[in-house]
Amino acid sequence: MKYIFTGTTSYLEWLIIFIILQGSIVNAQNPAILSGIVTNAANAAPVIGAKIIVANQTAYSVYNGVYSATLNPPGTYTVTCSKPGFDNFTSAPIVFTAGVTTTLNISLNENANPPPSVLAVLDTVIPRVHLSWPVPSGSYEILYDDGIQDNFTVW
Repeated sequence: MKYIFTGTTSYLEWLIIFIILQGSIVNAQNPAILSGIVTNAANAAPVIGAKIIVANQTAYSVYNGVYSATLNPPGTYTVTCSKPGFDNFTSAPIVFTAGVTTTLNISLNENANPPPSVLAVLDTVIPRVHLSWPVPSGSYEILYDDGIQDNFTVW
C-alpha cells in the first residue's frame, strides 16, 4: 500500500496514522537487558570467552570480562556461565523486567586439570634437571584476542 500525501492531510488520514503508530507502540515490547563482568574468583582477573546462557540467548564475555544479553520476552530465568578450566555457574531464578538493565557479575572458580604425574631426572654430568609429564586431561581452548571487541575469537 502506497500513500502519497498532497498539500494537506485530512483529519481521517491523521487518525489512521495515529492508530497505526499507537498499535505498533503498544505491540512493541521493550526487552530486558542482562549485563555484567565475569571474573576469576581466585584473583579477580577478568575472564574472556566465558559463555553466558539465559532464556535461550547466548553471550560471551569479551575484553575486561564484560558481557551483555538482550532478553525478549522478559521473564524469570536462570543464568548459566561456563568456561573450560572453571567450574560452571548457575544463578538462582532472576526476574527480568522490560526496559530494565539487570547487572549480574559472575565470579568463576578455577578447576585446573594438572598433569597426573611429573617426572624429574637429575643430570649430574651437566647440572640440570629434565622434567617430563603427560598431556593433561580435560577441556582446554585456545584463545586469541587482538584487543578489539569486534574481532574476538575462541577456538
